[in-house]
Amino acid sequence: MRTTSAVRSLHTRMHASSNRTAAVRRRYLTADDPEWTNDGPTNWIIGTVENLGYSRLGIAGATTGHLVLLNEGLADLAILSTSGLCGTDGALFTYLPSGSSRILPDSEFHILQGERRGGRPVLMGEIIDDGPLALQFFFDGPPPQLRG
Repeated sequence: MRTTSAVRSLHTRMHASSNRTAAVRRRYLTADDPEWTNDGPTNWIIGTVENLGYSRLGIAGATTGHLVLLNEGLADLAILSTSGLCGTDGALFTYLPSGSSRILPDSEFHILQGERRGGRPVLMGEIIDDGPLALQFFFDGPPPQLRG
């Protein structure tokens, strides 16, 4: 009886988590959206982001390792990460709620986005992470600041 209760509780928690995940994914452009093509969506709205920081996983101040984004702003964000500027195969989705940080996938190109407006995806910025000395930020607004 106790095992059945534990399984039921786990199933309930997993279902709730799945519902939250689906709700989050509806708010942003994801890799499984029909709009996400090799040309990328053509209907982006340009947005701005503030209070975004970054670091590298590992030693404080390191220039190597996985890129970590820190969302110190008021709005939730999401990232689509791809292996290059062209093509969308294998894109990975990362949710970055306000007040949190996430280790980004080991990808060369990251598209930072805000919540959809009028059903259209909102482009907040792009990051090219092509090695330790080739980290580039393209933002309409202040770029992310290195955190130690």
